[in-house]
Order: sequence, then structure tokens, then C-alpha cells
Amino acid sequence: MKNLAKLSFVGIIFIFSLLLSSNVSATTVKATAIKAKPAEAIILAEVNIQNAKIDKQDNNNFDISFSLSNGKGLQTGVKYGVELISKSKKIQTVVDEKIYDESLTLHENSSVEKTIKYTAPNMLDGVYSLFLTSKNEANFPFSTAYLGEVRIKPVMRGLAIDPLSCVYYVNNSKDKSLYLINQVVDIDTTESLGIKCVTFNSGSKEVQVTPSFVTNEKSVYGKIVKTDTGDTKTETFKALEKKVISFTLPKASLPGLYFLTMGLKQDKEEVSNTISLTYLIRGNIASINNLFLDKDYYREGDVANTSFMWSKVEGKLLRGSSPKDSPITLTATIKDYNNNNCAKPVTENLVRDLSKPKTELLINITKNCFNPTITLTLRDSSNTVLDEKSFTVQTVSVKKPINTTPFIIIALLILAVAIFYMYKKNKNTINPGTNNNIKINILILFVFLFGTLLFTNNAYAGSYYEQMTIGSASCYIAYSASIDKPTGYITNDTLTASATIGACGCNDGRAASCGIQSTVAQGGSLLNPTSPQTLSTMETGGGCPGSYSYQLPSWGGSGQVNFISSINGSYGGTGIAFTVSTPPAVGLNVWADNNVITLGSQAHINWASTNATSCISTDGGTYDTRLSGDYYNTPTADKTYSVTCFGAGGTNIVKSTTVYVTTPTPTVRAWKNSAGSIPYNTTDTIYWSSTNATSCSCYYYNTQNSGNCPGFPTPGGTSGQFDTPSLLSNTTYNFSCSN
Repeated sequence: MKNLAKLSFVGIIFIFSLLLSSNVSATTVKATAIKAKPAEAIILAEVNIQNAKIDKQDNNNFDISFSLSNGKGLQTGVKYGVELISKSKKIQTVVDEKIYDESLTLHENSSVEKTIKYTAPNMLDGVYSLFLTSKNEANFPFSTAYLGEVRIKPVMRGLAIDPLSCVYYVNNSKDKSLYLINQVVDIDTTESLGIKCVTFNSGSKEVQVTPSFVTNEKSVYGKIVKTDTGDTKTETFKALEKKVISFTLPKASLPGLYFLTMGLKQDKEEVSNTISLTYLIRGNIASINNLFLDKDYYREGDVANTSFMWSKVEGKLLRGSSPKDSPITLTATIKDYNNNNCAKPVTENLVRDLSKPKTELLINITKNCFNPTITLTLRDSSNTVLDEKSFTVQTVSVKKPINTTPFIIIALLILAVAIFYMYKKNKNTINPGTNNNIKINILILFVFLFGTLLFTNNAYAGSYYEQMTIGSASCYIAYSASIDKPTGYITNDTLTASATIGACGCNDGRAASCGIQSTVAQGGSLLNPTSPQTLSTMETGGGCPGSYSYQLPSWGGSGQVNFISSINGSYGGTGIAFTVSTPPAVGLNVWADNNVITLGSQAHINWASTNATSCISTDGGTYDTRLSGDYYNTPTADKTYSVTCFGAGGTNIVKSTTVYVTTPTPTVRAWKNSAGSIPYNTTDTIYWSSTNATSCSCYYYNTQNSGNCPGFPTPGGTSGQFDTPSLLSNTTYNFSCSN
């Protein structure tokens, strides 16, 4: 796990300086405290994460889709990753972070769509916030996108390292201090670090584990670097045992800032969560953080108008030491895809200016340059290489030059063989003026022409920087800020603003307390966040990403998100404009094939919608989300069928149709058993049958009596038979049925 403050100081190397102090306090930025209009920030980059969403979650497994877009200028080395942040405590904690291997070059006004899979650690349990981040290997922040809250249940039991219990220390030193893992300890090349953490085995079996270490340059986005082995001892945990473990940490060999991740493994398999810390090996430290190009292809005679960002460690370090100031020299080279020089190397001495985060670099191009690779090298006064980075840009604005030499050689060989064959065949008849001589001359001319032809040449997001004067100090903050949908907001939609601080500090070494917050206004109305929290805060360093969500009103219009930055109570910021459109009205038609049916028949209900996103139809249990469709139902009485369709922005429409159920007229038929008359004082059998009836009755009359039919069942059935009594006169039997 990685605490929110663990990233402090990591961002400092990303831009301008590393200013470390152990006695600093966080400040929460209140947007309501802003009285003056924030100063305009300097835009460093316009890389944005768009349309980020979780397509599928299966407990701790996530399918995520998004697109990366770029505004002005070329951006090289664009990477992306996922951060899982705990929300169960007041202090935000990064419980897991995954950086994907791909490194992108984004051309001006371009976009690329991505789908990734992410698996959270197996032992996590609770509600977390999931973010997408985009940076480069030097931890330069491009953009942040909030994916939402996620609920994760533990997949397995294992070892849990408590990050809040972890402390680390300097081995074999007079300094006996214990440091939290959210602090950055500076050591020299002769010292090493140790760590102690409380660890609990939640499993039911004894396990034996050894530590696993991964060290990255500057941040988790940086390159993996070689180190010494560190501790390799084995720790044994009984079932449900909790104890303190301690290890000697591996160490890099060269001066620089390093990001170390530690976990526990059993038989090469990770069986615990991880914790991370950042340490610094003292020395003359400088870094190339980013490069900005104006083109992806340069012609001979062009001037490559480039700029870059660099930083060096200066100011007071945590253990009281300060790095020596040394002049820094830059050497820049540019080569093409064949590794040929496109320009003479440029060498210049670098002078830092906090008011100008980018250093301009002009390179005179002496040769056409396809797929240019620019290499920047920083050296100190002793010519020691402090940092070297290469930035390669794929050319898409022109077609790649074709290497024609192999084709020419093959063509010449074929033609030479043809000439030789013709000569050998006609060697006795070739004379000036003959037809064969003319043929050979034409062939040679063709070779010349063919060879000549072969040799013929064919802001809806951004990274921001602000410099503020606080007393006599020059202070700065660098951060990325974005909104989730630069276009396409509609009424009643949700807008999410996200931000991450990459670095902050002051040139006099004082502790810097930085923060980012946002406000949103639309149509003159200030919107209240639905999930209020400070977007990002830190002390002299980088911080976890944060976000605000806002419910947009039910009217359209233009609005603006203001990102308010703060350094020790001084304010700056930037704004991102957006528009809200009114979605088209939802149309709906609902009808029945027949609005009048007889009892027992089926009703056929149909519906069709326009501009809808989903529909719901109900008929006592049937549920449907199709935008158009039909279904059957058998009503027992008059029934109204309703369909509700929903449109963008929360709009909806309800339409209904009523089906009337009619009762059919019952019919009845009766007959007797005898074919004709029966003898006096004898009996007969009477039969009856009905349709569409629920009950029947029988009434008789003759010259002697009348009344209900003797022998007729009670209650009267809809069909049946009965025997008459002995009849003494003609008798009539009347049947009546009803429903």
C-alpha cells in the first residue's frame, strides 16, 4: 500500500526542484475563501483522458475503456495506469497501483481508444475509489479521470502488511531516527535503509515468506533500475499470527530519487499486499522531465522549435544536508529512423527560471528527418552524465522514404543479363545501323531512364504550472486538471472534475502546503458538488488524485469549471469551459392490435420510441428495456397498458393504451333421449350443453304443474343430463344459461 503522502517529493523531481522537510502541515483549501479572480495558469500539456468507464466488474476484476486525446503540440512517452484509493479512513491511501507497459506518442489533435483489464489485490475488502491516471516516466502528470466507487470482497486470505505501522531507518548510522514511509529519507552512497512493519497472517495455515522488492526511477511510472539484492531472509508466520518483520532494503548505486515497492512472496508467488516508499541518494541530481515538439517530420533547412522541462535537486533535505550547486550542461542530438544525424549537436548551459517552466531549444535541421529521435543529455561540471532521455516521434504527416538501392541493384542485374543474352544471341550480326543494335541501344536507354526514376525522391484537460511570490520566496505548483466530458454534456447530466498535483515547492527551502479544489458555474448559478471533497492536497510534493461530481441543472447553456490552486494560502488557478445542451424530446407511441377483445383472448401490445435511451413496459410482471417491441397478455378485465421511455438528461415520457374485455353471449342446446313421443306415465332422459356460460338453470311446465326441473343438479352445471319423473301430460323443459 502507498499512503497519500508517499508521493510527496516524487513530483518535485518532475518539475524544477526537490524541497524536503519533515515539519510541514496540510492545509485544506476552501473555495469560499477566494475573493479575487485566480491568476491564469501556464498550460504545459493538453493530454486528456476521455469517456473513461468501467465496462464490467467481477469482484476484483475490472474491464475499463477510455480514450487518450491530445490538443496542441506533440506529446511523447504518454503512459497510463490505475490507482485504487481507500475511502475508509480520513487519510486517503493508495492501496494498489498498476502502470501499463505501453508508451504512446500523441500527435496534435489526435485521439486513441484503449481497453484494459485491472485486477485488484486478492485480500482487499471494502469500498474504494478507482482512478485512471496518465503520466510519463519522469512522473510528469498529464490527466486524471475518476472511474467511480467500487465494492471489493476478499478473494483469498493471506498476509496483510499494515502500511500505517511501517517505519524505516538508516542502518549503521548515528542517526537513530525512525521515519514514516510517507517521508523521503536522503542517504549517501555508503548508507543503507531498513524497514519494520506489523504484518498479520489471516490464513489458516503456516507460511514461510521472503521479501520481494521492485525499485523504479523517481516514481512507479519510472523505469525499473538495478539495485543490490537487499534482504533475502525467511520469515515464518503461524496461522492467525501477528508480528513485526524487519528487512534491509535494496539500494540503487547512483545518486537520484527512487521509488521502492515491497511485498512478501512464497515460492515466487506474491502472497501479501505491497507497501511503497521513496528515498534519495545524495549527489548532483538533475532530470529531464518532458519534451515538447512542434512537428513529427523536419525538412532540410527547417528549425526544430522544441522545448523541454528539467529539474535538479536543491534546497534543504530531510536529514539536514543540502546538495552542492553545480552548473548543468545540456547536449541535444536529433537523428532519423536510420540513426543518421539530422542536425549538429547543440550544447548549452542551463539556467533555471521558475517563471518559465519550459526551456526553449532551437535546432537547425541539416538533413530531412523522418521518425526523428531527440536525445537530451544533462552533465555536471565534471562531465558526469546526470540524466539522458530519448524521445522518438513516429512521422505520420508524410510518407516514409523508400530505400531504393536494393530495387536498383536487382533491376540492373536483370537488365544486364538481358543485354548479355541479346548480345550472345546476335553477336555475329550486330553492326552499326542494324535492328539488333537499335534494340540494344533502346534497352540501355531504358536502363538509364529507369535508374533515374528509381533515384527520384518521393483543452478540456491539461497540465498546468503556476508560480507565486510568497514573501521573499518564489513558490510553484504543477498539476493536471480535467473534466470527464469536454463535449456532450446534456441537462441533468453529471460533470466530474478531477485533478492531481505533481509537484509544489519554494526556492528558499520552506515547507510548502499545496491544494487543488474546484468550483462550477453554469448560467450564472454556482453548482454544489454532490460528492464534496478536496480534489488533491499535499505537503511539498505530489498527491493522490481526487474528484468532485456536480449535478448539472435542467437547463442548457455554457459554464466553466474553475480549478483553484493554493500554496501556503496564496491562490491561483485555471478554468475549463463547457457547454450543456438540451436533449431532443423523447417520442413514444403505444398501441394494441385490437382495443376490444372477448374474455379469454390475448391482447397484443406494441410500442415504438424516438430519441430514447431505454424503455420499461409492465403488465403485471413483464419487464422490457427495448426501445421498441411488443408482447402478448391475456387480461381478465379491462386493462390499461403503459410504457415509459427515458431520454438523455433525465427526460421521460409515458404513453398508454387500454384494452376492453367483452363477455361473449352464452348459448345452450337441449334434447331428449327418445326419438318421439313416450307412453303415458313413463320417464325420459333430458340432456343439455352450453357455450360461453358459467351456470345454467332449468324450468318446466305442463297442464298439472310448473317449476324447477326435478332431477336438475344444483347448482346447475353448464352441461349434463337428468331423468324426468313419470310424465302424465306433455311437458316443456326450458334451459337458461348465463356468464
